[in-house]
Amino acid sequence: MFVKVMVWWSFSLVFCIILMHFLFQSLSMHSAKFVEGFKARGKVKPYYHDVLYGYKVAFSTDGNYSNYLQLDYMQPVAPVQPLVQPIVQQPTLPLTVPVPAAPVPVPVPVPSAPKPAAPVPEPEQAPAPVTVVEAPSTEKAGPRSKSKKVTNPLPVTEVPPIKEHLPEGMSMVLRWSDEFTPDPSLKNGGIDEDLWRFHLGDGSDFNIPKWANQEMQCYTDKPENISVVPMEDNPEKGKLVITALADDGPCKSAKSGTSNTQKFTSAKIVCREPVHWVGTSGASKPVVVTAKIKVPVAAGSWPAFWMLPSTAEEWCSGCGEYGGWVSSGEIDIMEHVNTETKSNSALHSGGKPDVLWEGDNVKEGKLELGGKISEWHEHTLLWDSTYIRTYVDGKLNLDTKLGDWSSIRAPDNKYAPFDKPFNVILNLAIGGKWPTPDGKAPPADGFPYKYEIQYVRVYDVV
Repeated sequence: MFVKVMVWWSFSLVFCIILMHFLFQSLSMHSAKFVEGFKARGKVKPYYHDVLYGYKVAFSTDGNYSNYLQLDYMQPVAPVQPLVQPIVQQPTLPLTVPVPAAPVPVPVPVPSAPKPAAPVPEPEQAPAPVTVVEAPSTEKAGPRSKSKKVTNPLPVTEVPPIKEHLPEGMSMVLRWSDEFTPDPSLKNGGIDEDLWRFHLGDGSDFNIPKWANQEMQCYTDKPENISVVPMEDNPEKGKLVITALADDGPCKSAKSGTSNTQKFTSAKIVCREPVHWVGTSGASKPVVVTAKIKVPVAAGSWPAFWMLPSTAEEWCSGCGEYGGWVSSGEIDIMEHVNTETKSNSALHSGGKPDVLWEGDNVKEGKLELGGKISEWHEHTLLWDSTYIRTYVDGKLNLDTKLGDWSSIRAPDNKYAPFDKPFNVILNLAIGGKWPTPDGKAPPADGFPYKYEIQYVRVYDVV
């Protein structure tokens, strides 16, 4: 009997050992899910953690840990230090039971493409005073010209003499230029009609016969009156030549077709490209307009490099957003009369209520050039919202500031009328109220008179 009992107990013991082996193996395999299940019911709390040994977890069956099943999973690298303090609420740690990970393959470095060497900084150089690029314009002054000379200005390397008068720290960037390079594909040897338009006749088309000044010329677009020719010292460069002739004959109106009689012929061109400073009134950046010019020094001659307001009214000279002349303003960069030795500049503004051509508030500059008056000179406008200045070869001629101008049509706008775009004009008049106040025509035997322009350039100041 005793032997049977012992055999039975032995058999039971072996069975229990095998059963416990499989039970703990199952617990080891599924411990993560087991722990997470208890954790979800608030029944599990870790009380020991070590990166070498893993987790030792108490599984509570009643919530207060009076009855619990303890599960240890650790690597027997060193004896586990006994827990010497009661279980204390700690921040919840990740409760996944670690499983021995597969060996991590050691990455084999793959040679990569060589990195480009860092650029070696070049020595600092002083910025060029003139950069030949087309600067974007923020003006809202009508459609931009399609002229190739505007969008692709020719290289300009000379430093304009105006540079020394720029605000400190600022330089000039070429916006556009016309170098008047000879080109047989263009009108009269090089006049770009996408950039320039002709004023023809005696002013009657604009309701100002004799151009409102008792002038004696009829403007034409004939090559004998206006053309581009090579420079004598450098045939690759050119110049615009406006020639006044003693040509007593009919002056046909381009608009109405009627004819009047004028004693002389000459030419006048108006730039289609509006010019204006950039920015807002009181916080603007200046614009520079410059031309290299040689004037005739002769009786009755009146060459001019000047500007009138841009307007959509084709048959209105001097009209602008503030009305007709003079409330919309006029800028005279250079005017010369007769045989004087002075270069003249003027700013016209003001106006009279409901009356055109009256109320002129004029500011003038007169620079003495002496015997050099007949030589080449660079005439320049420096125009900002708060000042307008002109120069001859870098010498100040006209100096005006905010408060020196006004417009009767905008009494509350202290920047008017020179807060709007203007257009450059080149012309050679003969006679008129200024050069011939007595109305007598200059002697015909002194003609032709030649007014020459090497270039017109417009710069942004940045």
